[in-house]
Amino acid sequence: MAPFKRFYCCALAATLACNALYSGAAELSLQQALQLALERNPTLQAEGFAMRAAEAELKSSELSLPWSVGTELENFAGNDSLSGIRGAEATIRLSRTFERAGKREARIAPARIAVSQQQQMAERAQLELASAVRQRYQDVVERQTRLGILQSTRERLQTTRMRVAQWVEVGRSPSSELSLAEIAVIRATLAIDEADRSLTSGKTALSSLWGEVGTDFSVSPAELMNLPALPNLDALVARLPQSFEQQRLALATEQLTAQRRAAIVSAKPDVTLSIGARRLEGSNQQALVFSASLPLGAPRRSVLSVERVDAQIAELTARRSAAQLDARQQVLELYQHLAQARLAFETHRDALIGTAESAVQVTRRSYELGRLNFLALAQTEQLLVDLRLAQLEAAARYHRALLDIERLTATSGVPAP
Repeated sequence: MAPFKRFYCCALAATLACNALYSGAAELSLQQALQLALERNPTLQAEGFAMRAAEAELKSSELSLPWSVGTELENFAGNDSLSGIRGAEATIRLSRTFERAGKREARIAPARIAVSQQQQMAERAQLELASAVRQRYQDVVERQTRLGILQSTRERLQTTRMRVAQWVEVGRSPSSELSLAEIAVIRATLAIDEADRSLTSGKTALSSLWGEVGTDFSVSPAELMNLPALPNLDALVARLPQSFEQQRLALATEQLTAQRRAAIVSAKPDVTLSIGARRLEGSNQQALVFSASLPLGAPRRSVLSVERVDAQIAELTARRSAAQLDARQQVLELYQHLAQARLAFETHRDALIGTAESAVQVTRRSYELGRLNFLALAQTEQLLVDLRLAQLEAAARYHRALLDIERLTATSGVPAP
């Protein structure tokens, strides 16, 4: 859990988070969403049960091979002197197979590695869930912000329509401009309806991560519009050999190495010893019975098993190299997307939107003075809306690329940069 504290450290207890969430359009923070998901998501609960199963399997493998008890009844239900049980021989045996050449440790090692694999899977599930919560939360922020921009746009268009109607009434503007103004309001209303439905869908997707279908909450736009600094590319690439995917493949290699060790020691067969007591009904006598058995053909089977495992290890080693190269290429591409999205966001924030706002003010004054028609004003205002939506989309792209990079470079026990 330690490596992911930065994802879900929450100042409030889960109970307070739930109360805040469903107290009527309360603002849900990212930390609260993470806390709810990590406590209630059934996938994490399943990983916990899987861990218990792996630990139980390890304990089972650590047990010594069991003793076995058996019985035999010979020379009965025959004919003449062997009819009935008069000539029967009854034997009770106690037997056990004794492992040789370190086979017990070779048997335990795969189960021990399986526990490590399950632990790594549980940590990865936590990371994936935290990433999913952050992504869906940011989707909700983006959709809520978009809805706010569209609602403000419609309010401005409604005010403009009223102004155009006044000017049409006094003959200052043609009636066609009023029609255009009404069309603009209707289109804005349709866009708001679509954005509102999209926001509801996003909220449902987010709350489903903790087993709810609630949509009666809002989010803070600051979670999206404040862009974290660009991470160091060299530091990201340096983390790839310890990424979760590489750890998974490394544990798979350890599992195969343990199987190879088991295949090697299997060349020396185990000995099964048995001791018991035999009673001969015909003479009313008793005697001890001892036996030993040793399987044949073990060395040949061992050689073939080692060859098979060696080939699997070589295959997995090649796949690890290929996976690391592929991950490196993905990180490089995502980093370029990250830098481009940040540049677009900052350009819109620092240059384009300010310039467009000034242009809208100038155009509106010219319109009020009758120097420009309604179409020129509508185009300039629509340009401002488009730029604000483009800035929002750039911020969303930045966060999505950052999350993808974090998933690729996250390591167990080491916080992401």
